[in-house]
Amino acid sequence: MEESEWKTAFDESRKRFNKAFGSIKFTAYIFVGVMFLGGMGIWIPAVISKDVTWLDAGNHFTYSTALLFMLAVEALIAMPPDRKDRREEMISLGLIGGTIIFIIIIIGYISHFEYTNFFSVYGTLFSIVLFVIAHAKDDQFFNKGPKVTTVTGPTGPNDVQTNVNDLPDGETPTSNEEEK
Repeated sequence: MEESEWKTAFDESRKRFNKAFGSIKFTAYIFVGVMFLGGMGIWIPAVISKDVTWLDAGNHFTYSTALLFMLAVEALIAMPPDRKDRREEMISLGLIGGTIIFIIIIIGYISHFEYTNFFSVYGTLFSIVLFVIAHAKDDQFFNKGPKVTTVTGPTGPNDVQTNVNDLPDGETPTSNEEEK
């Protein structure tokens, strides 16, 4: 029986989220780059403000919208179309999730622009979670070791070159040479 696309996408999301913080580079990227530096518009007012409204919905709206639209642009133009890592299901799930998050953020922004509220805080948190899931499979964050090319078979036009890092776990490169 074939697995549903929903189950496949949710399983892949869960795997990505669980894998995400296993990389020090990825953890630094999320906490330093995305949350600390990217979220300055949310936390800097807290440092300089003397009132309680420093976490206003407007700050959350701006930050979350930037994350969501950055993901949308990446999904449309930055990812190569030949990736075979459940791209269509993940983009579809991200589009649905991002739309729901965007609606939550808009509700928070419209209902209480100058104050912290449930919708703006949770919308921001969900935006970060979606961002983590979307980037948790980027090769730049996970050390796969040096690229190694193995050449097998006789020297000539039928040489087989296989990048060992592109093989599924547990498989080794083999020759394409036909048995004589």
